[in-house]
Amino acid sequence: MTRARLSLTLALTALAGGLILQGCERGPAEKAGEKLDSAIEQAGGGPKDLTDGPAEKAGEKIDKATKDAGAAVNSAADKAGAATDPNK
Repeated sequence: MTRARLSLTLALTALAGGLILQGCERGPAEKAGEKLDSAIEQAGGGPKDLTDGPAEKAGEKIDKATKDAGAAVNSAADKAGAATDPNK
């Protein structure tokens, strides 16, 4: 496999990974945090406002990190694609 083809394959793989990581706004970690917060509330402890629970906040941070990582992968894929573009 030539170096250009390998670079293109790597760029496309990175782009696909970034798109997968982008997901939707309410990520799986946030949903899991909400469920955990709800279970804690039903058990009699924890915050009454489910939008403020510590597990949900942790889930939101994980979702943000995942989105940021996806953006970084997309940026790297764009740069790799530009570097391997034979028309430039």
